[in-house]
Amino acid sequence: MRSSFRLTALALLGLLLAACQPDTTDVADPKALEADGPAEVTERIAADLKADNLLAVLQAAVPPVVFDEFKAEYEKSRKEVPSEAERVEFADNMAKLTADNAEATLLAELEPMLVKYETEMAAQLPMFVAMGSGYAQQWLQEDKTLSEDQKKQATQMIDAVGKWLGSVNFADRKLAGQAIGRVVAGARALELKTIEDAQALSFEQAASKAAIISATVKDVLALYGLKVNDALGSVQAAVVSEQADAARISIEYKFFDQPLKVETDMVRQEGRWYGKDTLAKIERDRAAAAAPPAVADDAEEFPQPDDAEAVSEGEVAPESDPAEAPAKGD
Repeated sequence: MRSSFRLTALALLGLLLAACQPDTTDVADPKALEADGPAEVTERIAADLKADNLLAVLQAAVPPVVFDEFKAEYEKSRKEVPSEAERVEFADNMAKLTADNAEATLLAELEPMLVKYETEMAAQLPMFVAMGSGYAQQWLQEDKTLSEDQKKQATQMIDAVGKWLGSVNFADRKLAGQAIGRVVAGARALELKTIEDAQALSFEQAASKAAIISATVKDVLALYGLKVNDALGSVQAAVVSEQADAARISIEYKFFDQPLKVETDMVRQEGRWYGKDTLAKIERDRAAAAAPPAVADDAEEFPQPDDAEAVSEGEVAPESDPAEAPAKGD
């Protein structure tokens, strides 16, 4: 079982798809989704991501049957039994993040890391950024699951993030204090003390909690200059071409005030438009989940020793005839 268990699940929901506003269960209007064209649905998803509305994002991004599968998988995961170590870890972390003196305690714990960054890592950061960008670019080009549009967009974002990393003073104590304050406030707003509290959440309640995580992450990043909501708010989509149930759209947005543009394909299923790449990934994930687990070859898993190694001094190989075995001293 994963050590992060339910908290990780909530965090992933928040980071990957954002979430609904705290204490709400906003959902998308099916009629509105059917009325949206390929460009409109793209702008709708961007707006809901900015508003941290997970349920609406998820409903707009995937077909209803897939949405129901996600819910079913979530309900299945709620039945997993956490280990005692996971229970203790979750409770300890939440207690630490929500304590009355959490801000001061966490800032004191962070201080040695800030000092190490100032004295050892800051000067090497440009080299690390260049190396990381190079590795990321190579990985993108070799990844056969990504479309050319996805690779182009990812490349543009990697370049922008690299420039951002080179411009931020991560050792700034004021920013660190503010960031910790945001994290502590977010942890308190979750109102989760034990792993059982998290496990008891329904799908909609989990989305509501994930909203807090999503908003907190974006707030912290914004402190350091990475303004996700600004990028989402700048999204403008337009149809390049459309024929029957296929369309190609252009998406323009700003990332670190840098204008970016990418084109992507959309497909219509049962009256609604979806990203072609999104549907393709869903099918790949389904196929992988349905595939039988790989079975290791017996010969490789249990290698047989050579005859010479199987017979130690004065011993008889199992396959040999005892009558033919040499007596000791021969």
